Amino acid sequence: ERLHRQAARALMETRADPRLVASHLLQCSPHSDPEVSEVLRAAAAAAIAQRSPRAAATYLQRALEERAPGDDRGRMLAQLGTVAFDAGLPESRRRLREALGEVRERADRIDVLTRLASLNLVQPGDSELVDMFDAELEGETEPDVRQAIQAAQLDALLADPERRAERAARGGGRPVAGGRPGAP
Repeated sequence: ERLHRQAARALMETRADPRLVASHLLQCSPHSDPEVSEVLRAAAAAAIAQRSPRAAATYLQRALEERAPGDDRGRMLAQLGTVAFDAGLPESRRRLREALGEVRERADRIDVLTRLASLNLVQPGDSELVDMFDAELEGETEPDVRQAIQAAQLDALLADPERRAERAARGGGRPVAGGRPGAP
């Protein structure tokens, strides 16, 4: 571990590719070091640019473990949830929910909520999701933000065929008799 840490420091001093530095940092235990966290986030950004969400998730997970002072944990969790979703990792739902508990930026919150709704379409079973959207809408006055949240909520309702009427009502449409167009 000591040798990996020294190698990482030497590479950091030469401004080496963050992914190369990160390969050594992944072999080291966390020490609450802001420089380490920064390099790991840079490696994640490079992995995202290279369309390698699994690698990005690994780097972001390690950056979160670093618990460096000044880290924007909410934003890092949102990004981790996003790349875990993009990579199809099994922990993506948990990561997205964890991010929602900490992220404060509206755009990040909407992104996390939208991904949770999308995930629920391919992996149904998140029965609390629609209620989470209702809670998110409480007190939200910005029309564009409300519209984005409501659209994601409608997507979440798609996963539950028993709630078609509710989806139609929330979407401004009328429920269709028998749940199908043209049904008596």
